[in-house]
Amino acid sequence: MKIDTNRTSDSYIATYDLSCDADKQSIDSVRKTVITMNKWLREAGSSAQYYVHLRGRGHRQQKRKFCQDLPLKYAQTADLYVKQRNPLGM
Repeated sequence: MKIDTNRTSDSYIATYDLSCDADKQSIDSVRKTVITMNKWLREAGSSAQYYVHLRGRGHRQQKRKFCQDLPLKYAQTADLYVKQRNPLGM
């Protein structure tokens, strides 16, 4: 896991190596934490809900098809973001 401090997004958590088992367990841990947090928020009557977003990063293999991020099956690393769901569904 690597934490990049030059990010402008408030949602960015860290960059994880998808070939590392410890990093995969960390991703699962963050997901479970967000699920628990959402449950507590619902019980408290809050409309705020959050989700985990992984954006694949890595070599594009000479293809311009993937400009922003890679599908996770092609990615070597992934940036993890925890974002708030839009309560209006937009």
